[in-house]
Amino acid sequence: MYNVGIPINGDNFRRTKNKQLILDELKAFDCDRVFINFETILDGHMVLHNEEDYQRQIDCLKEACNFFKQHGYEVGAWFWGLQFDRQLPFTPMKMLNGRCVDGFACPSDTEFIKKFQQCLIDVANTGVDIILLNDDVRFGAWGGFGCLCENHIKMMCEELGEQIDETRLKELILSGGKNKYRDAFLKANRLALENYAIKMREAIDTVNPEVRLGFCVCMSSWDIDGDAFELSKLMAGKTKPILRLIGAPYWTAGQGEKSRLQNIVELERMEASWNPYPDIELIAEGDVHPRLNCAANYLECFDTALRASGAVDGILRICVDGVSNVGYENGYLKQYLKNKPIYSEIEKHFVGKEHTGIRI
Repeated sequence: MYNVGIPINGDNFRRTKNKQLILDELKAFDCDRVFINFETILDGHMVLHNEEDYQRQIDCLKEACNFFKQHGYEVGAWFWGLQFDRQLPFTPMKMLNGRCVDGFACPSDTEFIKKFQQCLIDVANTGVDIILLNDDVRFGAWGGFGCLCENHIKMMCEELGEQIDETRLKELILSGGKNKYRDAFLKANRLALENYAIKMREAIDTVNPEVRLGFCVCMSSWDIDGDAFELSKLMAGKTKPILRLIGAPYWTAGQGEKSRLQNIVELERMEASWNPYPDIELIAEGDVHPRLNCAANYLECFDTALRASGAVDGILRICVDGVSNVGYENGYLKQYLKNKPIYSEIEKHFVGKEHTGIRI
């Protein structure tokens, strides 16, 4: 069955007096799973630096989880996995270009690991079925890639059996052909993320080993970072792994010719084709709102194409307004209802068949 997951902003949930409005919209979208998140942007982080605000988030998660479960929905929490407030003394990622990514912790920082373990314990205690970490669990992006923080340099020097400073390491990693220094750099990236995954899984297991833990991949998830599928296995523990792929309709709205919608669909199909494990649940990135003024038709084309292809098991469909009151923005719902007969035909004619080729 193709699973439709829809994010609901926790702050909006709390301020909405008539919560039946939310239920009506979810039902109209044929939603199976609800993901609770925070802030005016849908991919908000947990407020680790402010105990009062943090507890408010946890309480809201628990309230929303209970509410949606009572109405038959599977419930997840969706938030950043490495983002933190700059007030906190964690080690930030440091790209190979020397730029520190302020507000994003390097997963090699043991103090951050401890703090975030407690966060996941608190979230798991709210009763959610899934914790999905957003697409910051990576070393690629922010105008650079990889990490040369002090922890990574130490890991690399131990691997190499020699002491080398940051400047010289950077030169050796970025020059020449295949070499042991670049191998050590890639290994340090992979091991830092794998240790992070293992530690987060261990924390959740102390509360409820049945809670699923997954993450949202990025372009670097299969090279600079290691292997996304192997990482999802470590996060999953004894549960079914879950992975949100990358490639979203809002790319077309923001970049036009550089990111044509058909290419984004094929990108997700390509990622899915790399998966060697049939037990990993793959969900598409149906991201449209509120990042850009993205046409509802882009989401409809994206979703229908991927459903027909059979490449993914479902979608994270951002279609309920996370900023305004529920029902204020209804363009996405109108287009979904208009196209609903097409979804039925896809179910009838494409389910169970093998997809081959591209752009079909």
